Amino acid sequence: MKKYSKKLNKEHYFFILIILIAIIFRFWKLGDIPPGLYPDIAVNGTDAIRANENLSYQLFYPANNGREGLFINLIAVAFKIFGTGIWQLRLVGAIIGTLTVYGVYLLTKEILDKRSALFASLFTASSFWAVNFSRIGFRAIMVPFIIVFSLYFLLRKLNDKNKSIWDFIIAGVIFGLGFHTYISFRIAPLILAIIAGYILIYKRNLVKKYWKGILLLCIAIFIAALPILIYFQAHAADMALRTGQVSIFNEGVNKGNFLGTLLKTTSLAFGMFNFYGDPNWRHNFSKLPDLNPIVGILFIAGIVISLKSLFTKKDKKTNQPIDKLPYLLMISWLIIMLIPAILTEEGMPHSLRAIGSMIPAFMLAGLGAKYLYEKFAEKKEYLVKKITVFICSLIIIFDFSLYFVLWPKNPEVIGQFTTRYVEIAKYLNNLPSNYNKYVIVNINGTIVDGLPIPAQTIKFLAYKKSNIQYLEKESFKTANLKSPGVIIALENDNEIKNMIENKGIYNIKESTLVVPDKKIDFVIYFLE
Repeated sequence: MKKYSKKLNKEHYFFILIILIAIIFRFWKLGDIPPGLYPDIAVNGTDAIRANENLSYQLFYPANNGREGLFINLIAVAFKIFGTGIWQLRLVGAIIGTLTVYGVYLLTKEILDKRSALFASLFTASSFWAVNFSRIGFRAIMVPFIIVFSLYFLLRKLNDKNKSIWDFIIAGVIFGLGFHTYISFRIAPLILAIIAGYILIYKRNLVKKYWKGILLLCIAIFIAALPILIYFQAHAADMALRTGQVSIFNEGVNKGNFLGTLLKTTSLAFGMFNFYGDPNWRHNFSKLPDLNPIVGILFIAGIVISLKSLFTKKDKKTNQPIDKLPYLLMISWLIIMLIPAILTEEGMPHSLRAIGSMIPAFMLAGLGAKYLYEKFAEKKEYLVKKITVFICSLIIIFDFSLYFVLWPKNPEVIGQFTTRYVEIAKYLNNLPSNYNKYVIVNINGTIVDGLPIPAQTIKFLAYKKSNIQYLEKESFKTANLKSPGVIIALENDNEIKNMIENKGIYNIKESTLVVPDKKIDFVIYFLE
């Protein structure tokens, strides 16, 4: 009994350490890394502020190609508690990302074993892929969170008749809320279909035993999803607004070669784990595989083990029939949640659209790590333990250095997160209140609030802090400029001074503000 207790305590210590790693990786310098604030994320903040002001928490926010409302409404709650700002905007994602690590541990432990669970949760805790989307402020981070916890409660009940029937209801409510998160979740019901198919073929006794609970699961999913389903029924165009633009079914995208495009996107999607990753600097350390190199090898090992288990009847050690559901679940989950990325061509491979495949990838890697550990530990357990600690430390150090040291200093990252707009907002917020402030939005983008979306970064950061007038080039020509004032363009533009002088204003002073550590400069025109 004492020996068991000691092992249990060790497991707890390792688990606590993993959660601490997850917390550090997700909350340290949350307001500074990623650098800047991308406009697509800033618009979530402005919507959340207005939701609080007007008490209008929407199911769906139609601006910027449309966004499901749950994540934005949670940001609004964070703003109410902590105020507005960059770290507050990212806080919800960081919390959800940390909880997801816990969920990975619970689910992997439930369907595999404790050792696989520790490895899988560790890989999730430090992974660039998981950490970045936990900190960036995109609503997509809710997809792995929703799937992992809904499956945990569902499978926990199916595995243990003594668990409460409430597990079915909790699983259903969580899964139903997934339809309020991100567009790629809409394909997740196929995961439940795989589980249902397996049970109907191989474990029909569970249907007889739990038919009431399964019915409650379906009802809970339907009730939780119903509000957004009603919204889409009334606003059908919103449901497929962005999807239609990037789908490979669109002839403008596939250029008349659907099968060729499908083959290309499929190979890129499956290759992103180990070979060629997302080239977008906002999503990834451009073109590096989405998995840590060591984790990527373990991931392949996990796939091989899973496929072998699916075609093996009995466990060689125990001579007992193998429960194939865990292996079928991980493989099918991985494939299903890659489909949203496969069906789009833009920016492939695309780790944001494939975010739902992240968790099964780490679970498979955890399975591979556990298998290799136990295989070699049979002969030299003490040495293997030391090597395992060294390799895990190497993974953590590699991931930390990549995300917190190398990536945020890269000029491409600084540029793609529109750090210059953050610096412009800081400058404008520090000017005296009597100054008239004019921002020229001289870059194109999706129209939000009547302006190209790049304006959203400053609009969020300067919301009710600075009285700013936003003007496009055409509207600037007819604008009535007042002094004292400053004029700043989002992007430096030599035409601006001529445009000011064409309005008959010659008493202007031009200055350039340089932010040397971020290699940013922007021109300021003073009206005196």
